[in-house]
Amino acid sequence: MKIIFFNKKSEKFMGNIRVEARPRTARVFELLEKNGNQLGMPLSKSIGNKLFELRILGHDNLRFIYTFHQGCVWILNGFEKKTNKILKREMDYSRQQLKILLQK
Repeated sequence: MKIIFFNKKSEKFMGNIRVEARPRTARVFELLEKNGNQLGMPLSKSIGNKLFELRILGHDNLRFIYTFHQGCVWILNGFEKKTNKILKREMDYSRQQLKILLQK
């Protein structure tokens, strides 16, 4: 399943990941590409309304919010998660990006 970065923000976040976290991030992305919506916990979980959280666990606790659309995985947002909950601004941004994607 092809993975597409929907916007510059998520693409830039991916490019700025610490060198130490890049191999783990690449492996999780490969698993997402290979398994699609069959990828489950602890690497991926549904967060509702067609949105999923890709979880890259470790020192940085990286998160990518994504959706499935037209046979592809669309990365809508990327951030470092520092609390137990996803921050409201990150969820709002992800929902806004999903809305834009679905209008295309």
